[in-house]
Amino acid sequence: MQRQEKTSGKNLINLRKSNKKSILRLLSESGRLYGSDIAKRIGLSVGGTANITDEMLESGLLVKSDAESVVRGRRPYMLNINSDMGVVAVVIVKETAELYISDFGGNLLYSDETVFKDLSGETFEKIIEKLQNYMARSEKRLYAVSVGVGGKIDKDTGDFIYAPSIKDSANVNLKKMFGAAFGIPVKVYNNIVYEMLAEKRYNKEVEIFDTLYVDELGCAIFIGGKLYTGHHGFAGELGLLDIDVYGETLAKYCEGVDKYRSHYFMSPYISAFMQRDSVSPEDFAEAYRREDEGVVKRFNGFFDLYARVLRNIVEFMDLGNVVIHGNIANFGDKAIKYIENELVDSRFGRLDVKVYPSVLGTDAAVKGAISVAIEEAFDELVK
Repeated sequence: MQRQEKTSGKNLINLRKSNKKSILRLLSESGRLYGSDIAKRIGLSVGGTANITDEMLESGLLVKSDAESVVRGRRPYMLNINSDMGVVAVVIVKETAELYISDFGGNLLYSDETVFKDLSGETFEKIIEKLQNYMARSEKRLYAVSVGVGGKIDKDTGDFIYAPSIKDSANVNLKKMFGAAFGIPVKVYNNIVYEMLAEKRYNKEVEIFDTLYVDELGCAIFIGGKLYTGHHGFAGELGLLDIDVYGETLAKYCEGVDKYRSHYFMSPYISAFMQRDSVSPEDFAEAYRREDEGVVKRFNGFFDLYARVLRNIVEFMDLGNVVIHGNIANFGDKAIKYIENELVDSRFGRLDVKVYPSVLGTDAAVKGAISVAIEEAFDELVK
């Protein structure tokens, strides 16, 4: 007869904390829910869930709101995260460094832009100072920070392994800088990872399970429904591979690209968008959508190569979906279908893969980074 181990008080406390975090995560993703729905989604009894949510209501983690309809003569209440508990901060680096402050409901409370000539540690020190000034004026508590920036970032130490866009990047550790300034959890990812996480949350058309998410310069990969970051943390960063395979081939379609040499793997693709004087990617996309013959021919050649890159990844990883974000998605449904046809028609056998355009706009990275920062705060909230 096997002897049953007793459940210790410590284990019960940890289990209760875990259940609280599961409830916060669920409400953060789904919005307000009935207690019975929460119980069903997290796999607890209605009574057990009510005990936990009552405790969370009392501590201020959750708030009640009236249901929209009356059931059996009474109006039941719904539960949601208390958005006024505190705030999280997000820094997204593109052409400028953008700072956002959000409450726990995902509502933006503040935004600021830092213009830089050279991105460096000093740029981030200025952002930290702005965030400190905001928090000094605010009565809220800052719980977590998410930073989106390009480069190969060691997920354990926060050190940059390679970040050509950051001056003296070997001496810049954003995890340590923000952590030392505020004493809170700090998450540092490439922007495309935040975009992918936002897509998983907001795109109801695609099951982000075994999925490749891609824009012009990089990609993010979900395997088994979970983000794949690799051994060090920068898996999927196509833009920093040390090869330039398609420059000469692409030159057939884009005059001058064969002279454009760089260690950025996808840079010929970006160059393709920037040819022909001041014509913007948006102009090219609009011309493609109206089926301008010259533009369609030009960019179908581009899409042939783009699909070949995607196919190599999809076939090697055996992924089922591809979601395309950014300028390429703006070319419309016919471009997406063309890429899908080129991607699945492999000489080694047809691939069972669907290609979808992203449902998110330019704020995708911000949305994803806010959700990551909020989730990072849950450990502190349920102490």
